[in-house]
Amino acid sequence: MKPPPIMLSFDVEDWFQSPDLQHEMPRESWSSAELRAGRNTELILEALDGAGAKATFFVLGWVAKELPWLVARIRRQGHEIASHGHEHRPVHELSALEFREDIHVSKMILEDLGGQEVVGYRAPRFSITPEAVEILHEEGYLYDSSLFPTRLHGAYGNVGHSFSDDRISRLPSGLLEVPIPTLPVLGMRIPWGGAGYFRLCPYSIFRRGIDLILTRTGHFVFYFHPWELDLDQPRAKNVGVGFRLRHYTGLRTSRSKLEALIQRYGTATIHSRLVDDGWL
Repeated sequence: MKPPPIMLSFDVEDWFQSPDLQHEMPRESWSSAELRAGRNTELILEALDGAGAKATFFVLGWVAKELPWLVARIRRQGHEIASHGHEHRPVHELSALEFREDIHVSKMILEDLGGQEVVGYRAPRFSITPEAVEILHEEGYLYDSSLFPTRLHGAYGNVGHSFSDDRISRLPSGLLEVPIPTLPVLGMRIPWGGAGYFRLCPYSIFRRGIDLILTRTGHFVFYFHPWELDLDQPRAKNVGVGFRLRHYTGLRTSRSKLEALIQRYGTATIHSRLVDDGWL
């Protein structure tokens, strides 16, 4: 039996942890902010359980410490637990020592709470660097899913290795890179992996893009955030129009669109797909 074509993933962070909110919601205010990641992730788990689908949850270490029961529940339902780092700081803002500590701490917390080896990582805001992938391999990670190979977003990083398309590749360090998909249009790579791109785009059009990418690569990495299902989340006030458009548009229909995608394609964890394809 062929494995499901969609590798479904969720970056488990809370509504106030976006780098765009660092001035309105600085890190020292997080402990007093309303935690909504638990409830929102439970909605996702219920939808997955109803469809018999599996997913990879890139859990922020900070969230895991605040909501340890959530990590245990994710694992209990048979999903993969992976690391989203600990403090949700973009990788390029960290020294090599700080990055090593960040991924080491998150790995220890998640393994302790989930009772499962953590082998996957995704950088906050896809801010991966060539130095970071070397450190990930040294710290025992087997794959990274942080590369978003498009020039249309200046905050995304790179792994110091040329990618001709979105196929999985083994980096010189030995670490596997599982890129976020892009759609070639007029010589450009249009981001097509999920999250805001999914919420802003009509579902029928996004689905056609998925089918085109599947024809080319045979797999599709989809990512989403629990807060993207939360219509009632607190609204940030002192942020730009671009952030408000990107962060809040499409929240009303995101759950139905996500459920339609799961039902249409079927989903697997990133780790299980790497095993099925002979990478691990």
